[in-house]
Amino acid sequence: MEYNHYLIDIEGTLVKDKTFTPVEGAVEWFNEFSADDTRAMLVTNNTTHTPNELLGILREKRFNINDKQISTCISAGAEYLKKQKCRQCYIIGSDAIKRYMQSKGIQVTDSPDVDAVVIGLDTNLDYEKLRIATSALVQNNARLLAMHTNKLFVDGRGRISISAGPIVKALEYASEKRAYVSGKPSPTYYRKFLKKWSCEASEVLMVSDDPLADLKGAKRIGMTTCFVTSGVYRDKSILKQLASKHQPDYAYPSVVSIA
Repeated sequence: MEYNHYLIDIEGTLVKDKTFTPVEGAVEWFNEFSADDTRAMLVTNNTTHTPNELLGILREKRFNINDKQISTCISAGAEYLKKQKCRQCYIIGSDAIKRYMQSKGIQVTDSPDVDAVVIGLDTNLDYEKLRIATSALVQNNARLLAMHTNKLFVDGRGRISISAGPIVKALEYASEKRAYVSGKPSPTYYRKFLKKWSCEASEVLMVSDDPLADLKGAKRIGMTTCFVTSGVYRDKSILKQLASKHQPDYAYPSVVSIA
């Protein structure tokens, strides 16, 4: 395969899970792109680390990557809040999201009196957090920002767990609001790379271990897609859940099989 540009997922694609252990051969595979920082972009819905923290971890794992080669749902989310002039937010998510938002001048509070509710992965989620978020959305008419709508993730012990997507759906249902999704598979998120590269969607290969969200979304706007079974879904049987028009163009055990 030869494409002008590549969008590459991180967890489950280049690394196995939250331990960030590289998939066998993935470091060498990715580093072939390192000479040209405009050809490949890492795109991630990771919300447990700030963009700079994630960059540092990947470099420690020997990925030759610079700050222009990585885009996260957290940074995209902060851009959205600033554009909407949101000054205060309530966050269901990690300390990394909170730190990053505060670094961008957005106040983080535990009160429902906010401009926006931000949803990311929160492994300590409880009913009180959901109550505050619902109150902010219903009583204070806050905006609902989803970092992503992933259904599942693989934790640091290799266990499949619920991700942020089902929580977003619950809050949408309760508040009768539609969330703005800052990360994958939002068409707005994908199209900014087409604008950055001044290219057509068909010139981009999107590589991910998530065919139901990442790849389906990329396919909808005309990108070529490649499914790898090195992450959440360990075989191609998951593809039975997709309509023929959303089937990935390629399916491989790992990125190493992508020539």
